[in-house]
Amino acid sequence: MIKTDGKSWPPNQIKKRWYKTWHRINRKLKKEIEIFDGQRTFMFRCDNIHELRRSMRVFIKEPGTIEWIKNSLRPGDVFYDIGSNIGIYTIFAANFVGEQGKIYSFEPQSVNFSRLLDNIDANHFFDRIIPCNFALHEEKGYFDFIYSDHESGSAHHQLIKGNKHKANAGNDKMLELKYATTIDDLIESKKVRPPQHVKIDVDGNEMSILKGMSLLLKHTDRPKSIQVELDEDHKKEILDFMKS
Repeated sequence: MIKTDGKSWPPNQIKKRWYKTWHRINRKLKKEIEIFDGQRTFMFRCDNIHELRRSMRVFIKEPGTIEWIKNSLRPGDVFYDIGSNIGIYTIFAANFVGEQGKIYSFEPQSVNFSRLLDNIDANHFFDRIIPCNFALHEEKGYFDFIYSDHESGSAHHQLIKGNKHKANAGNDKMLELKYATTIDDLIESKKVRPPQHVKIDVDGNEMSILKGMSLLLKHTDRPKSIQVELDEDHKKEILDFMKS
């Protein structure tokens, strides 16, 4: 820890060199994970155990998601990663859409979003990944966004409409006022390209996001495939909605 009175800059040359050395060492201590799948190399920057675990288990945590991306995405495709966290599947998918394709990576939790930017940079994918630091919902507006944890790589953060105390049984760490919009509005305003494939994993708000893309789902040029995370509380409602 460095203690100061907030008036000590610039320091003398000896202290300035020490501060620069300290920051260089600190940066080098951060883990950078390089993953090779036999054909492609992926890079992830990790500061904590959440990120390390996500990176080290990328091919075994959700093997079905990996196979779906590999078998479905083609060069030039548009892929929505809704609830991208630090970008594990965003980075993986970017290898399959090519330079003409686009990945829209939606992550409203700001700390996760910061690491998502790092991982896009580490893989040199700013040409094909568009990171989006806002929430998706069935309507536009400002909502309470509850953080379950302030560390990057964490999960179970939620956008809340109504009583925030229902979220996480009161175990939330922080509340942020977050803007949300709908997929239909983004497409209609031509802010994003319509997707061929969509992944939605947002720890409970999947139904709201699906309702916010109703026009897209009814369109003749609707997505070829959608993967939605299901939990017992919303499984029947989501399946009935998709069948309709």
